[in-house]
Amino acid sequence: MRELYLASELTKRPVVTLGGEAIAQVKDTVFDGGSARVAGFTLAGRGLFSGPLHRGLPWAGVHALGPDALMVPDADVLADRAAVASGAEAASGLVRGTEVLTDRGVAVGSVLDVVVVSGRGGEPGPGGEVVGVRIASNEALGHHEREVYLALPGPVAMTGDTVLVPAAGTEHLAPDLVQLDHLVARLRAVEAAGRGADPGGGPGTESPGTEAPVQGAESQGQRTPQGQRTPLGHQETRRHDMAKSEGEDAGNVLMVLTQLLGSAVVDAVGAARLGAVDGLVLHASPGSRGRIAALRLRDAKTEHEVIAWADVHAVGPDAVIVTADRPASPHPAAASALSVSSESQELLGQRLLTDLGQDIGTLDDLTFDTETGRVERLATSRGEQLPGERLIGVGTYALVVA
Repeated sequence: MRELYLASELTKRPVVTLGGEAIAQVKDTVFDGGSARVAGFTLAGRGLFSGPLHRGLPWAGVHALGPDALMVPDADVLADRAAVASGAEAASGLVRGTEVLTDRGVAVGSVLDVVVVSGRGGEPGPGGEVVGVRIASNEALGHHEREVYLALPGPVAMTGDTVLVPAAGTEHLAPDLVQLDHLVARLRAVEAAGRGADPGGGPGTESPGTEAPVQGAESQGQRTPQGQRTPLGHQETRRHDMAKSEGEDAGNVLMVLTQLLGSAVVDAVGAARLGAVDGLVLHASPGSRGRIAALRLRDAKTEHEVIAWADVHAVGPDAVIVTADRPASPHPAAASALSVSSESQELLGQRLLTDLGQDIGTLDDLTFDTETGRVERLATSRGEQLPGERLIGVGTYALVVA
């Protein structure tokens, strides 16, 4: 029978050959962020004063991950430590405090521990799979700083500082490992049934109908339809920053530029942090409503400092999720906006002129639709709120309104 283990419990677990020799002990568990599985282990010597070893254990060399020892065929399966993970990866893995983000850009908590499935390395099956995380949840899940287990619905993207999960999956919560085991078994059975496969072989032995206590955002009446860009509990807790406008499309959420600035930009595929939002690139012209053409980045971890709006998957209260790490490629109508240098479209504090040449102050803030990128309101330094459709020009000297 397969069992679930916390990664923290594996530290100091002896590594024992089938010949009965204890050759090392586990120092750190290293995860493959792309597949959400155990990649291997860094090792330490046995004994009170033993330090890290220069050898590591790849998962493929594991005979069995058991409750009391990690079994290997012999010492020959050990590999160079660098082959298991770089020094930085081995030191971090999924460290305590890693942020858990939904693919809608909502932070739901921080990682306290990682749950993996027992099994054999180098064989097909769930062995070594990351099936859940123990998290300190926040108000987005309806309770602050409560420790719960979040089941992961299949492989998810993870890095040393971010775990990216589907927003719809945040309802899959359990209070302990036993209930998590039931929940994971049920989820895997549903997935297998959807593929027309045999649901057996997953963690646990429960039937597909077994229900684990679920106490997530959806069970508290905060259901978010799959595919809709409405964040979880933050929709209520941050209503002062994300207000509805008259005539707004149903289900869409508004955000102000000052809230967006500084938000992390996260790659939806690999959960890598690409940088932080430093500003917007707008496109506006007479007869065409102003819209966001792209996001400008600071502290960019990529050679590209501009992300096209077309590549934005979701704008949430805690992060922006993007689907492509590549040069911006907007609609041709917005291409001219992207030719403006980063320094020349500093929107906040920019002069506001009417099309009749009257100075009406400067831009204090800008409200936009997180779904469409449409400019909804312009807040001026004189306390006025101008409808977004009045914006007809974005230049280096001024923003022009009709």
